[in-house]
Amino acid sequence: MKWKLLKYFYPNEAWGEAEKMDFQLLVLMDQFRESLPSGFKVKIHRGYSNDNPKSLHYIGKATDFHVVGCGFIEAEYHLKNFLFRRDLMMEVEYGIYPDWNDPGFHVGLQFKGGSWCGRYVKVQKGNADITEQRYIGYKEGLVYAKKKFQAGNGI
Repeated sequence: MKWKLLKYFYPNEAWGEAEKMDFQLLVLMDQFRESLPSGFKVKIHRGYSNDNPKSLHYIGKATDFHVVGCGFIEAEYHLKNFLFRRDLMMEVEYGIYPDWNDPGFHVGLQFKGGSWCGRYVKVQKGNADITEQRYIGYKEGLVYAKKKFQAGNGI
């Protein structure tokens, strides 16, 4: 029934187990999509996931996604402004991920705030170079993302 109240999202997207998604988060994402300029849409990467009990994904209160129709920096601008206009920026988990295949975002209903950037770095393990995701501060991550995308190295 709750899915009929949404305009832009459907249970067949990458929510994991769609019925385990928090309705308040679904409404927030629907409102974010409504706020975007014409031609933009939100592509969900992941919602509910039972792989980490410490994650908000575990209780259906987080989603990972990217915005289709614009670049990462413009999408970040729209998302951050949407959250600020609703006085939520300091309330939700807010992660930026400029190094994903489709650079995107994490929003979680934590209600105590927190922002960060996940970025991939090469590290030496034994005789092999491997890539790991490391977390850095949001401001440092945004500087990194702006340099990456202005240099033509990304979307």
